[in-house]
Amino acid sequence: MAIIIKRKTAVGLGRETNYKTESTQLVNFGVQDITIDIQKTTILNQQMYARIEDTRDSRIGTEMAQVTLSGIVESAFFGQFFRAALGTLATTDDTPESGANTHAFSVLNTNQHPSYSIIYDDGNQDMVVLGARLQSLKKTIVAGDWVNYEAVFVGNPPSTASESASYVDDFLFSADQATVRMAAVGGSFSGAGIALSSLDITINKNTEPYFAFGAKTPNNVINKQFSVAGTFSLLHDDSTYYDLFRNHTLNAMEIVLSGGTIPATSTPYSVKIVLPQIHLSTWDNNGGAEEVVTQNIAFNAEYEESASAMITAQLINDQAGTAY
Repeated sequence: MAIIIKRKTAVGLGRETNYKTESTQLVNFGVQDITIDIQKTTILNQQMYARIEDTRDSRIGTEMAQVTLSGIVESAFFGQFFRAALGTLATTDDTPESGANTHAFSVLNTNQHPSYSIIYDDGNQDMVVLGARLQSLKKTIVAGDWVNYEAVFVGNPPSTASESASYVDDFLFSADQATVRMAAVGGSFSGAGIALSSLDITINKNTEPYFAFGAKTPNNVINKQFSVAGTFSLLHDDSTYYDLFRNHTLNAMEIVLSGGTIPATSTPYSVKIVLPQIHLSTWDNNGGAEEVVTQNIAFNAEYEESASAMITAQLINDQAGTAY
């Protein structure tokens, strides 16, 4: 054992072929932070034994772990989170050109999305959380900063692992590489994009552990109702978004990150999220007397019938689909 700082922690993640069986495709990746919240319930023997003391015995009732990962959106690894969030992947190799692969993610309409093994090794502990399913995935874009994410998983409590870490550099996205567009429902996205100062979008899967007789750890982890919501801010220099809010006008939204160049190609790395139908749920321009007046707007995604989707995602990089 040694005194350490958290920066020494190695983190890895991989999709499980069989639920709660350690993944054979674990990949290490950089993180800004990892939090392991071991959640334990305790059952107490508080029967009467002719004593005034209230508890005579205790044991563990249930145990699980909530793992929160945060970091910078990367061109390759973020496909792991898209697969965990949406469930379905279709890869088209050598598209849009040889050496560039297009990965399309869509919502799997089941309550058993892919499960993951998450490893962490800080020199004192080498541990793995098995059977982890995504609870929520948030992406945040703020002008002048990296594009950041927060991914929350629910799974088994940690158990001992034996892994060694290795890293491959990946392309990182920043806010200057982001474009957000809105269009009529069923229309096409065009133009330079909206001059936003910030945007966040959260996929929430309302994931819940299920406990059964014979074990203290989850028998299963179930993703339940699926929702997408977010917020954005921009200058209040016209009434466009106020009118959309007041009139409850439905629109489509596209969020694109694009930058760098895939080796041996002319294709940039890119991440794209499309929401075929959204409504603006709140609007305000609150602020101090000396502040520039901005609009702060919240939106919710809806399932759009003709697109057969609430959300789709696309990732273009040089990775094989089997990586996800």
